[in-house]
Amino acid sequence: MAGIAITLSINADPFEQVSPAFPRLAAEVQVSPHICLLADNNVSCADRIRISWRSDRRESFCLIANQPAPLKCWNNSDSGELELDIDTAETIVYELRDYETLMVVFARAEFKVVQDNKKYRRSRRNPWSFF
Repeated sequence: MAGIAITLSINADPFEQVSPAFPRLAAEVQVSPHICLLADNNVSCADRIRISWRSDRRESFCLIANQPAPLKCWNNSDSGELELDIDTAETIVYELRDYETLMVVFARAEFKVVQDNKKYRRSRRNPWSFF
């Protein structure tokens, strides 16, 4: 049996913005829960989310979300956590940035808001089917 290999190439490298003053850094941000499905009668998602991040070395970082002001900053850390109560109708992108300029993005994650368009989906079974 032959296997199929699929390669996905993404041109947008979050480390492209890194200057020589900021050497390459491996970092990740996780949002939990990371998705909210809006029902027909809901206009926004109200939820408590947990954002955690980690890096391969200790630096000073700030967490930014869809606005220029940081949500929280950490000095000389390699990980961090933040819990937030949110109420939003739009997807929120959380970015881990450098503490000094807030210009260099090291990692990114999003809390995705999806509208449930059930009325536009096709049913899997025919209306005349008994099963």
